[in-house]
Amino acid sequence: MQTNSATHILVSAIITYLCFIAVQFLAWKKGGLHFTSAPDAAGRKTNLILQICGILIFIGAGTIWNVRVNANGQQSEMLQMPQGLPLWPIAILSCATAAIGILSARKQIRLMTPPDRPSSLTWYIYFPVRTIFIILYELFFRGVLFFATMALFSVYIAIPVNIALYYFAHILGDRKESNGSILFGLVLCAMAFYYSSFWPAAIVHLSLTLSYEIPFAIRSIRNIKQKT
Repeated sequence: MQTNSATHILVSAIITYLCFIAVQFLAWKKGGLHFTSAPDAAGRKTNLILQICGILIFIGAGTIWNVRVNANGQQSEMLQMPQGLPLWPIAILSCATAAIGILSARKQIRLMTPPDRPSSLTWYIYFPVRTIFIILYELFFRGVLFFATMALFSVYIAIPVNIALYYFAHILGDRKESNGSILFGLVLCAMAFYYSSFWPAAIVHLSLTLSYEIPFAIRSIRNIKQKT
């Protein structure tokens, strides 16, 4: 990637990041930072709006990346699935994060009982939106932001910068979540660097997120059926 293009992409990535943080802050103020722990239907609606806004914001960053790279007659490796490299690290990390997600969900479900539960339809809307959001979230963090920073500086600068911004994106959550984002961010950056693609990071992130949130949906739908 040419330096001029990388500079433009990085500047747009910083603007994208600030826009997302602003939207996230507004959602946090309204109790909609996390869907599974939102206190009521209004909080869950706020969370869905947050994720839809995030999707639109991250699509913009990805579009700018693609336009700038194609304008120089180059192909964007980071948008392609990894080829010619072993895939077993992705499988192992996906299984490990899925196990962590399930165990964390079970513990959290025992400690927290929301005053009202989402309907089945709400969950069916939520998970497609959530999946798209996580993919585009990783496209931004471990794609646009990571590779633009690495092109301008080096991987030794790109990784700590990425982790720092990723940490601050989680600082509104609890301490366990924000501290965990440091190690998780390091793992995801290492995968993006090794495979020259954001897809492995997206797959692992989805494994953690969905394995954590699906148990909440299962319990919620079961309780609704029991009441009917």
